[in-house]
Amino acid sequence: MIAEIEKHFVVTIVVSLQLTAGAAYADVVADVLNAENGLKKFDGPEYSKYHLIEQKAQAAASGLIVLRQGSRSYRPAAVLLGTKLSGQSKARFDTVDDTAHVPENVEAPVISTSHGKISFYSAAGKLTEVHWYLGDSVAMHSSGFEQVKEVKPDGHGNLLKAGQKIGAHGLLFAIVRLKGDHYHKKLIWLVRGN
Repeated sequence: MIAEIEKHFVVTIVVSLQLTAGAAYADVVADVLNAENGLKKFDGPEYSKYHLIEQKAQAAASGLIVLRQGSRSYRPAAVLLGTKLSGQSKARFDTVDDTAHVPENVEAPVISTSHGKISFYSAAGKLTEVHWYLGDSVAMHSSGFEQVKEVKPDGHGNLLKAGQKIGAHGLLFAIVRLKGDHYHKKLIWLVRGN
């Protein structure tokens, strides 16, 4: 059963958590890997137990990266997990990917570039693999991931400039993979800029 679940596995439950300060690198990474190992080893028939382990993995992953704007910090509005990325778009999971639906399914702050630049901070120090993308949730409904653009942070962790034009339905997301990781984690924030 677990092989079938992992084959088509993408988490569609969204995690919206308050930021808690001070998680050390080792603690964050250990929490993520321990929770994900629980998913890999799950072989029980009760989906509800799998679902609880899945939520634990999402909650742990939500602490890997926070966005910063001035003195404010933002955890992801949602965390999705998947085992494989699409060969066509490294921004999309190989199976069902609900990134475009996050604004419909979550209550989270929208971070606006009109209030200043948007940068990131990793509680997990230097991540093994992280790629940033910017897309429009409305456009993603019609064209998929074709209009999604990769974002390259500058040397200071800045992702979006103050006043940068994004539109009203922006999604900024990071695809993260840690050393020894089984799952790709997609951390998603709601952004806008007029």
